[in-house]
Amino acid sequence: MSVLGAIAVLAVLIVVHELGHFMAARLQGIHANRFSLGFGPILWKYQGTETEYGIRAIPLGGFVGFPDDDPDSDIPPNDPNLLSNRPILDRAIVISAGVIANLVFAYVVLVGS
Repeated sequence: MSVLGAIAVLAVLIVVHELGHFMAARLQGIHANRFSLGFGPILWKYQGTETEYGIRAIPLGGFVGFPDDDPDSDIPPNDPNLLSNRPILDRAIVISAGVIANLVFAYVVLVGS
């Protein structure tokens, strides 16, 4: 497999994983202020109504940022829709959703091929 092919496969897995976290948070009404693929300097970004979407220079991961971790956030610390203020089950769903999304994706790829 070529280097570009390996990066493409890794990128798909990262997108699926991070979308799992992001969708689990958003479906529960939890604020997510960043969705980024990669690490390091920002190559491209788009500011949506609530979330900044970005692609970064080092394609070896990604992250979903929550206002709880952002000191510049305008959301008050006692907002009930912050991840840290949600019940433990809601937080566990968001945290485990990335792995679950990867498992579902692997199943779909194996059954579909």
